[in-house]
Amino acid sequence: MTKLALVSIGLLGTLAGDVSLVRAQAADPIASKATAEERDLLELLDKEKYIKARDVAEKILDKQPDSFVATWAMARIQHDEESNHARALYYIRRAEELLQTQFGTPQEWGKKILLEDYWVNEEMDRSADALEVVDRYETKYGRGMDWLKIWPTFKLGKMDEARAIGRKLASSDDPFEREHGYNGMLALEFEAHDRAATYKWATDGVNASQGASCILLRNASGVAFTRFKLREAEELGLRANKAAQQDCDGQGYDQLAGLYLVAIATVVNARRSTVLPAAA
Repeated sequence: MTKLALVSIGLLGTLAGDVSLVRAQAADPIASKATAEERDLLELLDKEKYIKARDVAEKILDKQPDSFVATWAMARIQHDEESNHARALYYIRRAEELLQTQFGTPQEWGKKILLEDYWVNEEMDRSADALEVVDRYETKYGRGMDWLKIWPTFKLGKMDEARAIGRKLASSDDPFEREHGYNGMLALEFEAHDRAATYKWATDGVNASQGASCILLRNASGVAFTRFKLREAEELGLRANKAAQQDCDGQGYDQLAGLYLVAIATVVNARRSTVLPAAA
């Protein structure tokens, strides 16, 4: 292939990328109306460059206190970078207000804001508030968020209700709901200190997902570890790392690290306790 052909292909690829970007921005009412500075800020958020994003967001808010993009950015920054949940909630509520007054009700952005609201409340152990956010979400956008109800329902002391939600999801025909049902049930039984039930839900979940879910494999590895099934724990952790669906943090390495540290400690202690024969 000639150098000219290679240059032409590169140019076409660049043009195609530019066209895709323009189309994406046109489909997004926020990006299409954003200033160049706000679009740069959205890109920083997508890349999780929160420290730099904060500087940009604060500069925008100094000039435009009603900037939805900068307000949303501050919500994400306070939550994901600063871990200042109370401040994050302030910016989330402010962003929701600005979204409605400036853009109406764009569905995808409305969903983003409510889900951010939910996770902040859930992490603050404000379980009743988290469930209220789920209710608002389903009122606006339809049902289908039961998986978000399991943990706050449990935290409110309603174990039977939480189990009922988990079992319902585990029997769903939808793979996403089914995965979260099994994962929710193994977590609930773990909290109930029922090791046999936890192990059953963990292994059944791996089988029901055909071993494709990192999070189910990772958690099953941890459950096997607590039952001293060390070879099984290792095998599940390694499978999590290679799972087709990488839906968990750490890719199973955290479970493997714990397993190998225990193995190392066992060998070290065994050597220390070994009594060497006296010299002849």
